[in-house]
Amino acid sequence: MITRDDVLAAHSRIRAHIRRTPTVQVAAPSTPLWIKCEFMQYTGCFKARGALNRVMAAQELGELDPQVGIVAASGGNAGLANAYAAARVGVPATVFVPETAPPVKVARILAYGAEVRRVGTEYAEAYTAAIDFAEQSGAVFCHAYDQIEVAAGAGTLVDETIDDEPSIETVIVAVGGGGLLAGVLAGLDGRAQVVAVEPTAAPTLNAALRAGTPVDVSVSGIAADSLGASRVGKIAFDVARRFGVESVLVDDSAIISAREQLWNEYRIVAEHGAAAAYAALSSGVYAPSRDERVAVLISGANTAPATLATGGSRSGRAGNLGVSVPPSLGTNASGASGGIHVSSADQNHHCVEPGLSRSRNAGRKTATRPSTSIGSDNARNVACSPAASASGPAMISPSGPAA
Repeated sequence: MITRDDVLAAHSRIRAHIRRTPTVQVAAPSTPLWIKCEFMQYTGCFKARGALNRVMAAQELGELDPQVGIVAASGGNAGLANAYAAARVGVPATVFVPETAPPVKVARILAYGAEVRRVGTEYAEAYTAAIDFAEQSGAVFCHAYDQIEVAAGAGTLVDETIDDEPSIETVIVAVGGGGLLAGVLAGLDGRAQVVAVEPTAAPTLNAALRAGTPVDVSVSGIAADSLGASRVGKIAFDVARRFGVESVLVDDSAIISAREQLWNEYRIVAEHGAAAAYAALSSGVYAPSRDERVAVLISGANTAPATLATGGSRSGRAGNLGVSVPPSLGTNASGASGGIHVSSADQNHHCVEPGLSRSRNAGRKTATRPSTSIGSDNARNVACSPAASASGPAMISPSGPAA
Protein backbone atom coordinates (compact mmCIF):
# COMPACT_ATOMS: atom_id res chain seq x y z
CA MET A 1 0.00 0.00 0.00
CA ILE A 2 1.45 3.35 -1.04
CA THR A 3 1.52 6.12 1.58
CA ARG A 4 2.63 9.71 1.93
CA ASP A 5 5.80 8.44 3.63
CA ASP A 6 6.70 6.66 0.37
CA VAL A 7 6.33 9.92 -1.52
CA LEU A 8 8.40 11.88 0.99
CA ALA A 9 11.14 9.23 0.87
CA ALA A 10 11.09 9.37 -2.91
CA HIS A 11 11.46 13.15 -2.93
CA SER A 12 14.42 12.97 -0.61
CA ARG A 13 16.01 10.32 -2.83
CA ILE A 14 15.56 11.92 -6.26
CA ARG A 15 15.52 15.63 -5.44
CA ALA A 16 19.03 16.28 -6.77
CA HIS A 17 18.31 14.51 -10.06
CA ILE A 18 15.04 16.12 -11.19
CA ARG A 19 13.83 19.56 -12.08
CA ARG A 20 11.55 21.27 -9.64
CA THR A 21 9.09 22.33 -12.30
CA PRO A 22 7.22 25.61 -11.78
CA THR A 23 3.62 26.08 -10.75
CA VAL A 24 2.12 29.06 -12.57
CA GLN A 25 -1.17 30.85 -12.04
CA VAL A 26 -3.14 31.47 -15.21
CA ALA A 27 -5.88 34.00 -15.81
CA ALA A 28 -9.36 32.48 -15.67
CA PRO A 29 -12.57 34.47 -15.16
CA SER A 30 -14.27 32.55 -12.36
CA THR A 31 -11.86 29.95 -10.98
CA PRO A 32 -8.40 30.61 -9.51
CA LEU A 33 -6.32 28.28 -11.69
CA TRP A 34 -2.74 27.03 -11.56
CA ILE A 35 -0.80 24.86 -14.00
CA LYS A 36 1.95 22.54 -12.79
CA CYS A 37 4.44 22.67 -15.66
CA GLU A 38 5.71 19.11 -15.45
CA PHE A 39 6.16 19.05 -19.21
CA MET A 40 9.48 20.77 -18.41
CA GLN A 41 10.78 17.70 -16.58
CA TYR A 42 13.82 15.83 -17.88
CA THR A 43 12.73 13.62 -20.80
CA GLY A 44 9.72 15.92 -21.27
CA CYS A 45 7.48 13.93 -18.93
CA PHE A 46 6.71 13.29 -15.26
CA LYS A 47 7.79 9.66 -15.62
CA ALA A 48 11.43 10.57 -15.06
CA ARG A 49 10.57 10.95 -11.36
CA GLY A 50 9.21 7.46 -10.90
CA ALA A 51 11.91 5.81 -12.98
CA LEU A 52 14.64 7.51 -10.97
CA ASN A 53 13.05 6.52 -7.69
CA ARG A 54 12.70 2.89 -8.79
CA VAL A 55 16.31 2.62 -9.98
CA MET A 56 17.84 4.49 -7.03
CA ALA A 57 15.79 2.56 -4.48
CA ALA A 58 16.94 -0.71 -6.02
CA GLN A 59 20.51 0.55 -5.83
CA GLU A 60 20.12 1.40 -2.13
CA LEU A 61 18.76 -2.09 -1.42
CA GLY A 62 21.64 -3.78 -3.22
CA GLU A 63 19.31 -5.18 -5.89
CA LEU A 64 20.90 -3.33 -8.81
CA ASP A 65 23.74 -5.14 -10.55
CA PRO A 66 25.81 -2.35 -12.12
CA GLN A 67 26.88 -4.68 -14.92
CA VAL A 68 23.34 -5.77 -15.81
CA GLY A 69 21.31 -2.68 -14.93
CA ILE A 70 17.59 -2.35 -15.58
CA VAL A 71 14.99 -3.48 -18.07
CA ALA A 72 11.69 -1.87 -19.08
CA ALA A 73 9.01 -2.32 -21.69
CA SER A 74 7.77 0.80 -23.45
CA GLY A 75 8.05 2.54 -26.76
CA GLY A 76 7.06 5.84 -25.24
CA ASN A 77 7.50 8.00 -22.15
CA ALA A 78 8.30 5.18 -19.73
CA GLY A 79 11.03 3.94 -22.03
CA LEU A 80 12.54 7.42 -22.21
CA ALA A 81 12.30 7.84 -18.44
CA ASN A 82 14.00 4.55 -17.65
CA ALA A 83 16.74 5.13 -20.18
CA TYR A 84 17.34 8.52 -18.59
CA ALA A 85 17.30 7.12 -15.05
CA ALA A 86 19.82 4.42 -15.91
CA ALA A 87 22.09 6.98 -17.56
CA ARG A 88 21.84 9.23 -14.53
CA VAL A 89 22.75 6.41 -12.15
CA GLY A 90 25.39 5.01 -14.50
CA VAL A 91 24.05 1.52 -15.24
CA PRO A 92 22.96 -0.23 -18.46
CA ALA A 93 19.35 -0.11 -19.60
CA THR A 94 17.55 -2.49 -21.92
CA VAL A 95 14.20 -1.30 -23.26
CA PHE A 96 11.86 -3.65 -25.09
CA VAL A 97 9.57 -1.94 -27.56
CA PRO A 98 6.96 -3.19 -30.01
CA GLU A 99 7.98 -3.01 -33.66
CA THR A 100 5.29 -0.36 -34.08
CA ALA A 101 6.94 2.06 -31.60
CA PRO A 102 7.38 5.57 -33.05
CA PRO A 103 10.89 5.83 -34.55
CA VAL A 104 11.42 9.31 -33.10
CA LYS A 105 10.88 8.01 -29.54
CA VAL A 106 13.03 4.95 -30.15
CA ALA A 107 15.78 7.27 -31.36
CA ARG A 108 15.56 9.28 -28.14
CA ILE A 109 15.72 6.12 -26.02
CA LEU A 110 18.88 5.15 -27.90
CA ALA A 111 20.27 8.65 -27.40
CA TYR A 112 20.15 8.14 -23.64
CA GLY A 113 22.45 5.14 -24.08
CA ALA A 114 19.90 2.33 -23.70
CA GLU A 115 19.82 -0.84 -25.75
CA VAL A 116 16.53 -1.17 -27.63
CA ARG A 117 15.06 -4.56 -28.52
CA ARG A 118 12.06 -4.70 -30.84
CA VAL A 119 9.61 -7.51 -30.10
CA GLY A 120 6.16 -8.15 -31.59
CA THR A 121 3.58 -5.65 -32.71
CA GLU A 122 1.86 -4.95 -29.38
CA TYR A 123 3.00 -3.68 -26.00
CA ALA A 124 1.97 -6.95 -24.32
CA GLU A 125 4.59 -8.84 -26.30
CA ALA A 126 7.32 -6.37 -25.39
CA TYR A 127 6.23 -6.54 -21.75
CA THR A 128 6.45 -10.34 -21.66
CA ALA A 129 9.89 -10.24 -23.27
CA ALA A 130 11.08 -7.71 -20.67
CA ILE A 131 9.86 -9.87 -17.80
CA ASP A 132 11.65 -12.89 -19.28
CA PHE A 133 14.81 -10.84 -19.70
CA ALA A 134 14.69 -9.70 -16.07
CA GLU A 135 14.30 -13.27 -14.83
CA GLN A 136 17.12 -14.59 -16.98
CA SER A 137 19.61 -11.74 -16.56
CA GLY A 138 18.95 -10.43 -13.07
CA ALA A 139 18.18 -6.94 -14.38
CA VAL A 140 15.89 -4.81 -12.23
CA PHE A 141 12.46 -4.68 -13.89
CA CYS A 142 10.96 -1.20 -14.00
CA HIS A 143 7.21 -1.15 -14.55
CA ALA A 144 5.68 1.76 -16.40
CA TYR A 145 3.30 2.57 -13.54
CA ASP A 146 2.32 -0.28 -11.19
CA GLN A 147 5.17 -0.33 -8.66
CA ILE A 148 5.26 1.51 -5.34
CA GLU A 149 8.56 3.22 -6.13
CA VAL A 150 7.35 4.35 -9.54
CA ALA A 151 4.08 5.78 -8.22
CA ALA A 152 5.76 7.40 -5.21
CA GLY A 153 8.32 9.08 -7.46
CA ALA A 154 5.56 10.46 -9.65
CA GLY A 155 3.76 11.78 -6.58
CA THR A 156 6.66 14.04 -5.65
CA LEU A 157 5.37 16.66 -8.08
CA VAL A 158 2.23 17.30 -6.04
CA ASP A 159 4.19 18.22 -2.91
CA GLU A 160 5.95 20.86 -4.98
CA THR A 161 2.59 22.10 -6.25
CA ILE A 162 1.07 22.47 -2.79
CA ASP A 163 4.27 23.99 -1.45
CA ASP A 164 4.08 26.61 -4.22
CA GLU A 165 0.38 27.34 -3.55
CA PRO A 166 -0.93 25.89 -0.27
CA SER A 167 -4.47 27.16 -0.90
CA ILE A 168 -5.12 24.73 -3.78
CA GLU A 169 -8.29 22.75 -3.12
CA THR A 170 -8.55 20.53 -6.20
CA VAL A 171 -5.92 18.77 -8.31
CA ILE A 172 -6.82 17.54 -11.80
CA VAL A 173 -4.73 14.68 -13.20
CA ALA A 174 -4.85 12.58 -16.36
CA VAL A 175 -4.96 8.81 -15.87
CA GLY A 176 -3.61 5.98 -18.00
CA GLY A 177 -2.27 3.09 -15.95
CA GLY A 178 -2.62 5.20 -12.82
CA GLY A 179 0.93 5.63 -11.53
CA LEU A 180 0.67 9.42 -11.40
CA LEU A 181 -2.81 9.27 -9.86
CA ALA A 182 -1.60 6.87 -7.15
CA GLY A 183 1.36 9.09 -6.31
CA VAL A 184 -0.74 12.26 -6.27
CA LEU A 185 -3.38 10.75 -3.99
CA ALA A 186 -0.75 9.38 -1.60
CA GLY A 187 1.25 12.61 -1.65
CA LEU A 188 -1.78 14.76 -0.93
CA ASP A 189 -3.01 12.39 1.77
CA GLY A 190 -6.39 14.11 1.84
CA ARG A 191 -5.13 17.71 1.72
CA ALA A 192 -7.02 18.37 -1.53
CA GLN A 193 -9.57 16.56 -3.65
CA VAL A 194 -8.46 14.84 -6.85
CA VAL A 195 -10.26 14.70 -10.19
CA ALA A 196 -9.10 11.82 -12.40
CA VAL A 197 -9.48 12.43 -16.14
CA GLU A 198 -9.45 9.74 -18.82
CA PRO A 199 -10.23 9.58 -22.52
CA THR A 200 -13.58 8.01 -23.34
CA ALA A 201 -11.60 5.65 -25.57
CA ALA A 202 -9.41 4.36 -22.69
CA PRO A 203 -11.45 4.47 -19.45
CA THR A 204 -9.39 2.12 -17.28
CA LEU A 205 -10.06 3.72 -13.88
CA ASN A 206 -13.65 4.60 -14.66
CA ALA A 207 -14.37 1.02 -15.72
CA ALA A 208 -12.61 -0.36 -12.63
CA LEU A 209 -14.59 1.86 -10.27
CA ARG A 210 -17.82 0.74 -11.90
CA ALA A 211 -16.85 -2.93 -11.79
CA GLY A 212 -15.38 -2.79 -8.28
CA THR A 213 -12.06 -4.23 -9.51
CA PRO A 214 -9.54 -3.52 -12.29
CA VAL A 215 -10.81 -4.84 -15.62
CA ASP A 216 -9.46 -4.89 -19.16
CA VAL A 217 -10.79 -2.23 -21.54
CA SER A 218 -10.28 -1.68 -25.23
CA VAL A 219 -7.98 1.22 -25.98
CA SER A 220 -8.03 3.63 -28.89
CA GLY A 221 -8.18 7.35 -29.49
CA ILE A 222 -5.83 10.26 -29.93
CA ALA A 223 -4.19 9.96 -26.49
CA ALA A 224 -3.53 6.21 -26.65
CA ASP A 225 0.23 6.69 -27.05
CA SER A 226 0.49 8.00 -23.47
CA LEU A 227 -2.84 7.03 -21.85
CA GLY A 228 -3.03 3.64 -23.52
CA ALA A 229 -2.99 1.14 -20.65
CA SER A 230 -5.65 -1.53 -21.06
CA ARG A 231 -6.11 -1.97 -17.30
CA VAL A 232 -5.58 0.40 -14.41
CA GLY A 233 -2.84 -0.65 -11.99
CA LYS A 234 -3.75 -2.33 -8.73
CA ILE A 235 -1.86 0.29 -6.73
CA ALA A 236 -3.83 3.12 -8.32
CA PHE A 237 -7.15 1.33 -7.95
CA ASP A 238 -6.55 0.61 -4.27
CA VAL A 239 -5.48 4.15 -3.41
CA ALA A 240 -8.37 5.60 -5.43
CA ARG A 241 -10.79 3.50 -3.40
CA ARG A 242 -9.05 4.50 -0.18
CA PHE A 243 -9.09 8.27 -0.71
CA GLY A 244 -11.94 8.65 -3.18
CA VAL A 245 -11.67 10.38 -6.53
CA GLU A 246 -14.06 11.93 -9.00
CA SER A 247 -13.61 10.12 -12.31
CA VAL A 248 -14.51 12.00 -15.51
CA LEU A 249 -14.18 11.15 -19.18
CA VAL A 250 -13.29 13.47 -22.07
CA ASP A 251 -13.61 12.66 -25.75
CA ASP A 252 -11.00 13.17 -28.45
CA SER A 253 -12.46 16.46 -29.67
CA ALA A 254 -12.22 17.92 -26.17
CA ILE A 255 -8.60 16.76 -25.86
CA ILE A 256 -7.66 18.28 -29.22
CA SER A 257 -9.37 21.54 -28.27
CA ALA A 258 -7.63 21.68 -24.88
CA ARG A 259 -4.24 20.98 -26.43
CA GLU A 260 -4.71 23.80 -28.91
CA GLN A 261 -5.88 26.15 -26.18
CA LEU A 262 -2.77 25.43 -24.11
CA TRP A 263 -0.65 26.34 -27.10
CA ASN A 264 -2.65 29.33 -28.32
CA GLU A 265 -2.96 30.98 -24.92
CA TYR A 266 0.15 29.93 -22.98
CA ARG A 267 2.55 28.56 -25.60
CA ILE A 268 2.55 25.20 -23.81
CA VAL A 269 3.32 22.28 -26.12
CA ALA A 270 1.45 19.41 -24.50
CA GLU A 271 1.05 15.87 -25.72
CA HIS A 272 -2.56 14.76 -26.06
CA GLY A 273 -2.48 12.64 -22.90
CA ALA A 274 -1.28 15.61 -20.84
CA ALA A 275 -3.87 17.90 -22.41
CA ALA A 276 -6.61 15.51 -21.27
CA ALA A 277 -6.36 16.93 -17.74
CA TYR A 278 -6.95 20.47 -18.99
CA ALA A 279 -9.77 19.20 -21.22
CA ALA A 280 -11.83 18.37 -18.15
CA LEU A 281 -12.00 22.09 -17.41
CA SER A 282 -12.09 23.56 -20.90
CA SER A 283 -14.90 21.22 -22.01
CA GLY A 284 -16.95 21.71 -18.84
CA VAL A 285 -16.91 18.02 -17.92
CA TYR A 286 -15.57 19.13 -14.56
CA ALA A 287 -17.12 22.43 -13.45
CA PRO A 288 -15.46 23.90 -10.35
CA SER A 289 -17.51 25.94 -7.97
CA ARG A 290 -16.91 29.68 -8.17
CA ASP A 291 -13.60 30.60 -6.52
CA GLU A 292 -12.61 26.91 -6.17
CA ARG A 293 -8.81 26.90 -6.28
CA VAL A 294 -7.77 24.38 -8.92
CA ALA A 295 -4.42 23.02 -10.12
CA VAL A 296 -4.07 21.14 -13.41
CA LEU A 297 -1.08 18.85 -13.89
CA ILE A 298 0.28 19.18 -17.44
CA SER A 299 2.48 16.15 -17.32
CA GLY A 300 4.21 15.73 -20.69
CA ALA A 301 5.37 17.41 -23.89
CA ASN A 302 6.62 14.54 -26.04
CA THR A 303 4.71 15.42 -29.15
CA ALA A 304 5.22 16.86 -32.60
CA PRO A 305 4.60 20.63 -32.34
CA ALA A 306 3.71 20.77 -36.04
CA THR A 307 0.47 18.92 -35.27
CA LEU A 308 -0.75 21.89 -33.25
CA ALA A 309 -1.47 23.63 -36.53
CA THR A 310 -3.63 20.82 -37.88
CA GLY A 311 -5.67 19.35 -35.03
CA GLY A 312 -9.28 20.47 -34.47
CA SER A 313 -11.40 23.03 -36.28
CA ARG A 314 -11.18 26.80 -36.23
CA SER A 315 -14.32 28.03 -34.56
CA GLY A 316 -12.65 30.51 -32.22
CA ARG A 317 -14.21 28.89 -29.14
CA ALA A 318 -11.91 28.13 -26.26
CA GLY A 319 -14.07 26.01 -24.06
CA ASN A 320 -15.57 27.22 -20.79
CA LEU A 321 -12.67 29.12 -19.23
CA GLY A 322 -13.75 32.42 -20.75
CA VAL A 323 -10.68 32.93 -22.93
CA SER A 324 -11.15 34.68 -26.28
CA VAL A 325 -9.17 33.18 -29.16
CA PRO A 326 -8.92 34.66 -32.67
CA PRO A 327 -10.75 32.55 -35.26
CA SER A 328 -7.47 31.74 -37.03
CA LEU A 329 -6.15 30.17 -33.84
CA GLY A 330 -9.40 28.81 -32.44
CA THR A 331 -10.03 25.48 -30.82
CA ASN A 332 -12.36 22.65 -31.68
CA ALA A 333 -15.86 23.63 -32.63
CA SER A 334 -17.55 21.09 -30.46
CA GLY A 335 -16.88 23.08 -27.28
CA ALA A 336 -18.36 21.12 -24.40
CA SER A 337 -17.98 17.38 -24.32
CA GLY A 338 -20.24 14.88 -22.68
CA GLY A 339 -18.68 13.12 -19.71
CA ILE A 340 -19.34 10.31 -17.28
CA HIS A 341 -18.82 10.98 -13.57
CA VAL A 342 -18.13 8.22 -11.07
CA SER A 343 -17.52 8.93 -7.41
CA SER A 344 -15.59 6.48 -5.24
CA ALA A 345 -15.00 6.46 -1.16
CA ASP A 346 8.01 12.94 -32.37
CA GLN A 347 9.61 16.03 -32.34
CA ASN A 348 9.85 17.02 -28.79
CA HIS A 349 9.20 20.13 -26.74
CA HIS A 350 12.07 22.56 -26.73
CA CYS A 351 12.42 22.37 -22.92
CA VAL A 352 13.16 18.65 -22.61
CA GLU A 353 16.53 17.31 -21.56
CA PRO A 354 18.83 16.61 -24.53
CA GLY A 355 20.32 13.16 -25.06
CA LEU A 356 22.20 12.06 -21.97
CA SER A 357 24.88 9.40 -22.00
CA ARG A 358 25.69 7.35 -18.91
CA SER A 359 28.82 9.40 -18.26
CA ARG A 360 27.27 12.87 -18.45
CA ASN A 361 25.41 15.33 -16.25
CA ALA A 362 25.66 13.52 -12.91
CA GLY A 363 24.58 15.61 -9.96
CA ARG A 364 22.93 18.44 -11.86
CA LYS A 365 21.15 20.88 -9.57
CA THR A 366 17.38 20.97 -9.57
CA ALA A 367 15.27 23.91 -10.68
CA THR A 368 13.50 26.26 -8.33
CA ARG A 369 10.43 28.40 -8.80
CA PRO A 370 10.02 31.48 -10.97
CA SER A 371 8.38 34.57 -9.47
CA THR A 372 8.10 36.91 -12.45
CA SER A 373 4.66 38.01 -13.62
CA ILE A 374 4.68 37.03 -17.25
CA GLY A 375 2.57 37.29 -20.37
CA SER A 376 1.64 34.37 -22.60
CA ASP A 377 4.60 34.51 -25.01
CA ASN A 378 7.39 35.23 -22.57
CA ALA A 379 5.96 32.66 -20.16
CA ARG A 380 7.79 30.05 -22.19
CA ASN A 381 11.12 31.83 -21.81
CA VAL A 382 10.89 31.98 -18.01
CA ALA A 383 9.45 28.51 -17.60
CA CYS A 384 12.08 26.84 -19.75
CA SER A 385 14.97 28.07 -17.65
CA PRO A 386 15.91 25.29 -15.21
CA ALA A 387 17.76 27.84 -13.14
CA ALA A 388 14.84 30.19 -12.61
CA SER A 389 14.24 30.80 -8.92
CA ALA A 390 11.80 32.57 -6.67
CA SER A 391 9.57 32.51 -3.64
CA GLY A 392 6.26 31.74 -5.30
CA PRO A 393 4.44 30.63 -8.40
CA ALA A 394 4.43 32.70 -11.55
CA MET A 395 1.39 34.28 -13.17
CA ILE A 396 0.53 33.82 -16.83
CA SER A 397 -2.02 36.15 -18.38
CA PRO A 398 -3.48 35.21 -21.76
CA SER A 399 -3.72 38.90 -22.62
CA GLY A 400 -0.19 39.74 -21.49
CA PRO A 401 2.30 41.48 -23.77
CA ALA A 402 4.57 39.57 -26.10
CA ALA A 403 8.21 39.40 -25.14
